[in-house]
Amino acid sequence: MGGMGSGRHWYWGAKDSTDDYRSIDVRRWKRDGLLTPHQSFGWQWSRHGEVVASIRVRTESNRVILTYRHRSSGEDWKDESYPVYLDRTACNLGGERP
Repeated sequence: MGGMGSGRHWYWGAKDSTDDYRSIDVRRWKRDGLLTPHQSFGWQWSRHGEVVASIRVRTESNRVILTYRHRSSGEDWKDESYPVYLDRTACNLGGERP
């Protein structure tokens, strides 16, 4: 373990991995009743007790629109919006899940 070439190297041109991104648990949002169409709610991520990123979520019947607010290294906050379409799966005992 740990020899040359092992582990994640932080250098210019390194490829991103999913560990480099913030996660969203859509199952939790569904369980908490947040995916009902025509709602809006906020979500945030913290590091060492300080908010480092946040999103506003607006729900529609077949998608959510995420407005992501972030900053790094003390720069100004930046907003970016992304529509995310929800694919629903039928459950064996009825109903559906996102």
